[in-house]
Amino acid sequence: MAMQRPITILHIASGDLWAGAEVQLYHLTRHLARQENIQVQVILFNEGELAARLKAAGITVTVFSEQTFNTYGLYQQVAGYIKQQRPDIIHSHRQKENLIAGIIAKINGIQSLRTVHGASEHSRQLKQRIVTWIDSWVGRHWQQRVIAVSDDLAQQIAPRYPNKVVTISNSIDLSEVLEKSQQPISLRLAPDCFHLGFVGRLSEVKQVHKIITILAYVKELRSDLNIHLHIVGEGPLQAELEQLAEQLNVAKLITFYGFLSNPQPYLKQFNALMFTSKHEGLPITLLEAMVLKTPVIATALPTFKALLDEMDNEAIGNFIDDDERAAAAQILEYIEHQERLKVNAEKAFQRVDQHFNIEKNILEYVELYQEMCP
Repeated sequence: MAMQRPITILHIASGDLWAGAEVQLYHLTRHLARQENIQVQVILFNEGELAARLKAAGITVTVFSEQTFNTYGLYQQVAGYIKQQRPDIIHSHRQKENLIAGIIAKINGIQSLRTVHGASEHSRQLKQRIVTWIDSWVGRHWQQRVIAVSDDLAQQIAPRYPNKVVTISNSIDLSEVLEKSQQPISLRLAPDCFHLGFVGRLSEVKQVHKIITILAYVKELRSDLNIHLHIVGEGPLQAELEQLAEQLNVAKLITFYGFLSNPQPYLKQFNALMFTSKHEGLPITLLEAMVLKTPVIATALPTFKALLDEMDNEAIGNFIDDDERAAAAQILEYIEHQERLKVNAEKAFQRVDQHFNIEKNILEYVELYQEMCP
C-alpha cells in the first residue's frame, strides 16, 4: 500500500479568549501534530492564553495581531503567509477568520473548511447582518466542508450549508483533565454546604442571571439551607451580574473568581455544575465535568438531552425547568437526593470516555482531511 503523503493543515483562529472553542482547538492541534503524515500550523489574530499554550506544546504559531492590523491588513498578512507556505488545507474558526480563510483559499486553489462551534446570535444591526450573509455565502460556495460540534447544531446549520455539514463532536483529553485537576489550590470548600458552580464566559448566551435568580428562589424556599454559588469566568456582564446578586440579596452566597487558566481543581470540588444557556454547541466544560465526575444540572437544551438522556439508551441527565422558580424546587429535590447525582456522574464518566475521548475522535479529523486532500 502506498504511503499517505504528508498533509499540512493551517488553522486560523482569533485567540482572543480562552473559552470552549479555544480549548477544543488547543486539544485538536496538539493531537493532530502527533499523527503520522500530518503537519500543523496555526495563525492567530491575538496573543493570549491559546497562543502561549500552543507555543509551549511545540506547535508552529504565527500571530498577526488585530491590535496592529485592521481586517484588510490581516487579510494581506494571511495571504502573504499562505502564498509562501502553501498549506494543503485551511481550517478556520469564527466569522472574521472564516471570511479571510475562505476568500484566500478560493483565490489560491486550496481546500478549506470551517468549524461552527455554536449557534450564531441574531443581530439587528444591518452591517452585521450583511457580514453574516457574506460569511454564510463563502462557507456555502467556497469552502468544501463545515464541521458542526454536535448533531443538534448540525441540524440547525444544514439548510445554510447544503451537503457540506459533517458532525465531529467536541472531545476531551481525559488524562490531561485528570492531571490538571490535581493541581494544588488554596480553595477549601466547607463540607456542610452544597456548592453549585458555573464555569464559562459571562455573556448573554450563557444566561448566568438565571442561575443567580434560581439561587435566590432556593433561599426563599429553604432559608435554612447552606448553599453557595461559585462563578468562574469573566465577560462583559460581570458588573451587571454582581449588581443582580445584590438586588436579590444573595451576594454573600456567591463568589466571583474571574478568569482562571486552570479551573479543573475548582470544578472537581463542586457538588454540581450548572448550565442555563440560551443555546450551546457542545460545551467543553460539560465534558470536563463528566471526566471529573462532577454532577451536571442543566436546562433541557437539545444538545444536553441528546448527550445525557438519549445516548446509549440510558438517561443520566439532571434537568431543570426553564422557569427559575420551578428550577429552584427541582434543585432542592436534587440536593435532598444527592446519591442520584453521584450515580449519574459515574455513568457520565463512562459515557465521555466511550464517546468523547480525543484519542478516538482525532481519527475522524484525520479521515476528513485525507478525504479532502487525497
